[in-house]
Amino acid sequence: MDLTPSFPSRAEPPRPVLAVVPVEVDRVARCWDEQHLDLSAAARQVAGAPTTGFSRAVARAADDFAATWGQHLAGLAGTAGSTAVTMRAVTASFLRTDEGAALDSAGLGARLAGRLPDAA
Repeated sequence: MDLTPSFPSRAEPPRPVLAVVPVEVDRVARCWDEQHLDLSAAARQVAGAPTTGFSRAVARAADDFAATWGQHLAGLAGTAGSTAVTMRAVTASFLRTDEGAALDSAGLGARLAGRLPDAA
C-alpha cells in the first residue's frame, strides 16, 4: 500500500486524504496481538532462564542480564498489546463517526429535497 500523498492534476477529481479499511486494520491489530503473545512468552523464558552451572560472579551477571532483558521484552509486549487495542478503538471511533456523518448527510439531503424544485 502506497501511503505517499499525491497531488491530483486539475483534470483529476480530488482523492480522499484518509481511507480506513476496517478489515485491514483488524488484520494488522491481530498481528500486534500475536507480537504481544510472542514477546510475553519470550520475556517469561528469558527472565526464568537458569544460571546454574556458572561461577558465582558469572551467575550474578547472567541473572542481571536475564532480568534486564526480561523487563525489556515485557515492555515491548505491553507496547504491542496496547497498539492492538488502540487500533481497534480508533477503528470503532471512525466507524461511529462515519455512521454519524452518513446519517447527518441523509437528513440534510431529505431536508433539501423538500425545498428544491424538481428538475424534471
